[in-house]
Amino acid sequence: MDVSAIIADIETCGSIDALRVTLHRVVQDMGFAAFGFVDAGRVGRGEKPFYIGTGGARWEQEYVRNGFAAVDPCLQRARRTNTPFTWRSTPLPPLIGRRAPGAVKTMWAAWDHGFRDGLVMPFHFRDADGLFHSSSAVFFWKDPLDRFDLLLRESKHELHFIMLYWIQRALDIIARDHRMAQSPFKSVQATDGVRLTDRERDVLGWAAEGLTAAATAEKLNLSEDTIETHMRHAIRKLRANNKTHAAALAVHLGLIDV
Repeated sequence: MDVSAIIADIETCGSIDALRVTLHRVVQDMGFAAFGFVDAGRVGRGEKPFYIGTGGARWEQEYVRNGFAAVDPCLQRARRTNTPFTWRSTPLPPLIGRRAPGAVKTMWAAWDHGFRDGLVMPFHFRDADGLFHSSSAVFFWKDPLDRFDLLLRESKHELHFIMLYWIQRALDIIARDHRMAQSPFKSVQATDGVRLTDRERDVLGWAAEGLTAAATAEKLNLSEDTIETHMRHAIRKLRANNKTHAAALAVHLGLIDV
């Protein structure tokens, strides 16, 4: 996977439609059938949720018609974490009596549409104004599950990094074209207040390449503790959730290159 080329493609996207086409091509090349993305907006601004997806009209209509958003176990879990997870790792309530719980019905419906599993990537943060912002993406899988597990072992980090960058680009365009608002990222407050040291840029750059702290320490001839200290400082300055988010945000703001 050429992460740099994919990010360059995302950066050239000037519309939601272009972002949809670009991401669909990327995830299909990886083996996913489709994707869905929902941005809940900024709490306190009265913003309506915004949806982008390629899961198909039949699935999307059934999801809305049955009110699955209120009972979807993966959506509920995504609201509580910033860590990617799979459908299979999400517990379902037990079947008691004749009526299946809504969470179970949601997953049954997904399986009826051929989706054997899915990868969910939540994204929650506080913007430059201190408002909480929530969104998440899901990638639908239809092929044998052993291929899905292999993909996660080999490419999950790269996809997570790409998605954090893609989401930030999407939120910029949604704010500009659909909410008539300032980007939650590229505001004066977001960029002018960030001053990264050369070492912080170094560790973020290697994190963007998928290197661990130990591998980065070897590259820079520093101790692993020193690398982790620089990373903590960079995460704090960028107000990021983790090192992958910090690296993607630094690229998005033009603070580092990949």
